[in-house]
Amino acid sequence: VAKCVFAIFNTASVKAEEPKWKEALTAYCIYLVLSPYDNEHDDMLHRLYTLEAKKLDKVPVYKNLVNIFMKKAIVNWPLADEAELKRHSVFQESPHEGADERWQLLKKRVVQHNIKVISEYYEQIHTKRLCELVGLGDKETEEELSELVCSKFVYARIDRPAGTIKFGKKQTYIDRLNGWSDSITKMLDLVENTSHLIQKEQMIHAARAKLKSKK
Repeated sequence: VAKCVFAIFNTASVKAEEPKWKEALTAYCIYLVLSPYDNEHDDMLHRLYTLEAKKLDKVPVYKNLVNIFMKKAIVNWPLADEAELKRHSVFQESPHEGADERWQLLKKRVVQHNIKVISEYYEQIHTKRLCELVGLGDKETEEELSELVCSKFVYARIDRPAGTIKFGKKQTYIDRLNGWSDSITKMLDLVENTSHLIQKEQMIHAARAKLKSKK
């Protein structure tokens, strides 16, 4: 849907009239943030924010909406501009039904964004704390996290008995071997440097001993 709306925005007849391109641009902003997370989605957000910067300045509420999903910061729900966003045709039953579903989808995307941000700052977090940060119950939080894990957008493991969640990609055998190899290399370097220092001290001590014997 977002791509279709963007194609409408890019037509010459729409760009020629400010009310038309504002309606198309703001609709594109909304449908874009409602889209599922993936690399293309992230690229489209950044291209929109960069290439259409001047036009976005004329619709600050929607510029802020796009910026929310680009920043690595937790977003509070409800949104600060909720009232104005809800007045947009995308969140109205006319011309397209399903306004409430689209609004709930926006909330879902905000929650998923928050989980992704948290996963980049935490290696491990208590489930209760994660629920507090995203503003959902245990079941809803686990569902959103599971969806992100299944889409490989977030790597996480849930330990229900311990009530904890570990973030980060599970290491493969190759990753572990590489880690051990690096550790062994560092240890050998340390041993070699230590040996040089010991030899240096021994040479200095031997030289001082010779000087004392001559005296």
